[in-house]
Amino acid sequence: MIESSWIHIGLHGGYHWLEVEGATHISLLVRAFPELVHDRFIAATSFGGSIPQLSESEQESGWTVRNGIAYSPKLSEGFQRYYAEDPPSVFDEWYALESPKDLGERVEGAVFDQPPSEGRTLVFANWLVFRLSEGEDDSTDFLRTWFWQQMDWIRPEAFVSEAPGCWILVTKDEDLIERVADYLYDIAS
Repeated sequence: MIESSWIHIGLHGGYHWLEVEGATHISLLVRAFPELVHDRFIAATSFGGSIPQLSESEQESGWTVRNGIAYSPKLSEGFQRYYAEDPPSVFDEWYALESPKDLGERVEGAVFDQPPSEGRTLVFANWLVFRLSEGEDDSTDFLRTWFWQQMDWIRPEAFVSEAPGCWILVTKDEDLIERVADYLYDIAS
């Protein structure tokens, strides 16, 4: 596995994470690594920065929206939203789960006085400054703390987020992180 100035890799608890800076879209990730979503349930907290709106075909295939979060049936053919010709918009965020789980209500915006808690799922993709890698500016450390607290109660198999210029993959699968990093390095070469 190769790490570079635009790929950051880390470990937190039992989760391995990869953060990619640049114009790469998570649609590339889902198409290249369908096992990320195959036989999983998706809880999407954001599509394009807002409450997920479902297409007619998604609704017909069993997707639902509750309290601002979209829930999929068990995905057997991948995540069709990411197979379109054009990459989807940024500000997408979702959790891949082994079994259905209700995440409660979707919370976004300036919630400094109320960190996420079980049943109150904060959307991190909409915070342009949210990163898992530590930078020179520590003013957003609270977001990392809140993120890991939220991961502790959701306990997903994977988390995926895309904001302008950065996408994040967090998973329990160390091998997947290594394969994604190698793949990204190969296509960039």
